[in-house]
Amino acid sequence: MSEPVTNPVPRPVTAQARNADKLLMAVATAARLAVGLLTFIVLARYLGPSRFGVIASAIAYTTFAAVLTDFGFGIATLRLAAADPDRSPSIIGDAIAAKAALTVPVTIIGAIIAVAVLPAAWLPVFALVHIGALANSFGELLLIAARARRRFVLEARLVIASSVMMLLVFAGITALTRDLGWAAAAFALTRLLYLAIIRFALRAWLEPVRAMGRSVAQIRAAMATSRGFAFDQILTVLSGQVDLLLFAAMLSTHEFGVYQAGARLAQVCVSFAPVLSTIYLPVLSAAAIHGDDAAFRTGSKRLSTEFAAISLVGGAGFLFVGPIAAPLIYGPGYVGLAGLWPGLAAFVMLRFGASSFGIQLAALGHVRTRVTSSIVSIALLVLLTFAFLPHFRLSATSLLLAVGAVPSICILGVMLARDRRSSGTVRWTLPILLAAACAVVAL
Repeated sequence: MSEPVTNPVPRPVTAQARNADKLLMAVATAARLAVGLLTFIVLARYLGPSRFGVIASAIAYTTFAAVLTDFGFGIATLRLAAADPDRSPSIIGDAIAAKAALTVPVTIIGAIIAVAVLPAAWLPVFALVHIGALANSFGELLLIAARARRRFVLEARLVIASSVMMLLVFAGITALTRDLGWAAAAFALTRLLYLAIIRFALRAWLEPVRAMGRSVAQIRAAMATSRGFAFDQILTVLSGQVDLLLFAAMLSTHEFGVYQAGARLAQVCVSFAPVLSTIYLPVLSAAAIHGDDAAFRTGSKRLSTEFAAISLVGGAGFLFVGPIAAPLIYGPGYVGLAGLWPGLAAFVMLRFGASSFGIQLAALGHVRTRVTSSIVSIALLVLLTFAFLPHFRLSATSLLLAVGAVPSICILGVMLARDRRSSGTVRWTLPILLAAACAVVAL
């Protein structure tokens, strides 16, 4: 399941992301996302739209709560650890301790809100899913120990093995019991096992738990370093999940279950972007920090071009394959998905393209631009949701999602094009993606 990590020798950061690294990360990401998708398909099919809507709502809200505790540690820690691998154990340890400190108030506040607004029967489901979401987010932060050293073979093995385990346990229990409570318990158990596996496999590159967070001053320093990325990360995730948070509150559980069955497919596709971008982030960050503009432009050109191609292919898949595959996958209870595919296809194109621009701006340190783009996109989606969703209900959801993604890709693309260190490829990838998204919706 994992390769030996004793006495590791740090690898130097090179000027370009290697094709082998990209392939390994793609394999690991494909395994993680495929297993996650299969898990949701099992949930949707065996629980039905209404009960699936309940656990989907729980996952949406608790995942966002976990993001609040991340506080930007993922990007900030990877950026620092990649530039100085020898110090990565202490860098990651301080980030883990700071995240743990933030987990306490977030959990308390979340519990108060849940007790106040949720039916009593849903509370155990939300509690178990919250535990699982937190465990998963801690595991992802620990994986930086391998990623900063470009040990993508090890990460791929860990991800594939843990993903298969989660599928067998979580989806298996759900299919056998068709019970909401058992599904939530399996979600928590598998994510806790995932955290334990990552911690054990990477123990040579991590500090002992008792050494993490060497002092209050170090924890504060970790928070201060990540503060700019915190708002960026929270807003970036919120811009990708605000639809779930809003729609779960405004639609019936049946309608939300149908919407999430389609939106989950889009989320899985879009979530490929930030994971694959982590292949480029260490090398782009190192080039930006050390002033190597030529290396940055080379990586920038490849990243923008590759992601533009993937965006178009992904959008076409949703437009043409989605309507055919959905009835076979989910069954007759999800016929409401038929009219959502064009909007979901446009959303995939826009979000995937925006991710490539955003990761380059993060490497350049332009966090404020990313924050601004997320705020504008969120504000537009919220405004349009309150204006149109009460009247058009489920049929309007995917179009609202796509329109809400337009400001983000435009702001990120324009600001990246204005930076002299970028390759300039964004000047043609941005208009192509916008035109493709408009054509998909119009047709």
